[in-house]
This record gives sequence, C-alpha cells and structure tokens, in this order.
Amino acid sequence: MRISTTKTLKRSKLIALSYNRKGFSLIEILVTLILVSLLFAMVAGGTLSSSAKLDEGLSLLERSILFGKDESTLRHSLTRLHFLLDKSPQEFALEFGPEGSFVLPEPVAEESYALSSGQREQLEAQKKDLDRKFNRVKEFQDKNNKLPDGIVIVGVSVGDRGKFLTVGEPSFYFYPNGDKDPALIVVASAEEVIGLGIGPYEDDITRYIRSIDQNARAELQAQQEELGRSIWEEWSKQQ
Repeated sequence: MRISTTKTLKRSKLIALSYNRKGFSLIEILVTLILVSLLFAMVAGGTLSSSAKLDEGLSLLERSILFGKDESTLRHSLTRLHFLLDKSPQEFALEFGPEGSFVLPEPVAEESYALSSGQREQLEAQKKDLDRKFNRVKEFQDKNNKLPDGIVIVGVSVGDRGKFLTVGEPSFYFYPNGDKDPALIVVASAEEVIGLGIGPYEDDITRYIRSIDQNARAELQAQQEELGRSIWEEWSKQQ
C-alpha cells in the first residue's frame, strides 16, 4: 500500500507538471485575441473618425469657395467668405454685398502703429458699416457654418497683406468678373494640419499637408499654429 501510494503521488505530480507545460488554454488565447482586437478597433476608429471629420470640414470650406465665386457672378455683386475666429466654436459664413460698383475700404494694419482710442472707434465703426452691407447667402446656408468637433481653423491669410491671422474676423472676397482674393485657410485636427490655397483666377484649390508629431512635448495648439505658419510661409513664396 505504501508503494502504491507513492506511485500515485508521483503520477499526480507528473500530470500536474504536464498540464502546466501546456501553457495557455484555447479559451484564454481567444479572450486575449478579442481584447487586443477591441483595443485596436478603438485606436483605429478614433483616428479614422478624426480624419473623416477633417475631410468633412475641408469639403465644406471648398464648397463655400466654389459657391461664392459662382454667386458673385450671378448676383453681379461682391461676395465674401467671412470668418469669426474668436468665437467658440469658430464660425464662418458666405455673404453677398450690394449690387453694382462698391469700393472696399483699405485695410488698416493695427499692429503697425499704436492706435489712439479715437482711431480704434473709427476703425470699429468702419467695420460695422461694412458688415451691415453684407448678408448671408441663404441658398447656401441658413446660419453660420461650424466645423466638426475637434477641427479648428488655425489661421487665414488674404492677398498680399503678408499676415497670417489667427484671431479676429478676416474675410476674402469674390468679384463679379470671376476673380477672387488669393487666400490661404489652414485647418487642423489632432493628427494633421492642412492648408487650402486659393488662387485669384483658377478654380483649383491646392492642399498643403503637415503631420503632427504625436510624441512631441509641445502642446497641440502650439504645434498646430507652428505647422500652420510653415504652410503659410510656403504658400506666400508662391504668390
């Protein structure tokens, strides 16, 4: 009996060792694969969602540009794409001005000299008077447009004014003869910064693309603005 018991114990140990050497069971492997698949789907889904939102925002801006050019010719009036960069969320609108001849006021470079309070009041009154002359193109939009969540307008540059505006209310204009202001609109997501370059005559819109370094220590907004300015510098050299 003692010999039998010893053999039984040895056999039990061998079976246990044999079981342990088999590694993971089929169920454990399947559970691991499912968890890894779910994690991958969440990461990929977030990236695809961000990319899709950026494409949606860019498409909306491109449609606004093409519609604005045609609208100006049909109405025989100035049309503009007007941005409200200080609002949260940011907004933009396609607007038409008065018919016939209309002279735009000369832009004032506020940063070039210190404006007095009287000059600032005069500048604000001039801006309000200009805004009153423009109305939303209701055939294109019932209210101001907004970009999808997580997509921002980094900055806008218009014509040969040599500025990359990240705040304020910049506008660029379409003219009844089919011309338009050369302009750059820079839009960004958490992964990419893309500039839309608009020429004065042609209908083609050029895209300038930069990728955001996900491992960089700089804050996202700082990266977006830095890449936006690099796009603006490249676009400016081509004007």
